[in-house]
Amino acid sequence: MAQLRAFPQLSAGRGAIALYAPLAGEVDIGPLLHERFTRGAPVWLPRMRPDGALDFVAVRSPTELVRARHGVREPAPELASTPLGELEVLVVPGLAFDRSGVRLGRGGGYYDRSLGGASVDTRPRTVGVAFACQCVDELPTATHDLRVDTIVTEHGVEDPR
Repeated sequence: MAQLRAFPQLSAGRGAIALYAPLAGEVDIGPLLHERFTRGAPVWLPRMRPDGALDFVAVRSPTELVRARHGVREPAPELASTPLGELEVLVVPGLAFDRSGVRLGRGGGYYDRSLGGASVDTRPRTVGVAFACQCVDELPTATHDLRVDTIVTEHGVEDPR
């Protein structure tokens, strides 16, 4: 997706950028992952923990990924994680986003639990990636639901806050 590639931190090719390994129905950011791997730039990808939160792990090649629960590709268990506060940007998929940045995920709460304890000052900038048809005026929300800082669709970039 050209709009995501144009995001300043991503286009520079450096910095601690957390992406995701796309599942069916999610925006396919596979070409962006491939680009970064080809340039030798690390990519931080989420790995599910037993407590239902996510660790973020730097990987340099798709060979460092394994199939995990729900068919998700994630970093191998022997790779060390990076503290959340060291990430600059966290790109997250969603089933839907609303105009205020509320994100509807797949229902597991992984991103919500992972970011829930981080203050806005210490957490990475969160970028929701979706197709324009997945953006709606309003979603129901709970206090623990993640709001993203930016939403990127094939039509452009929107800062909901």
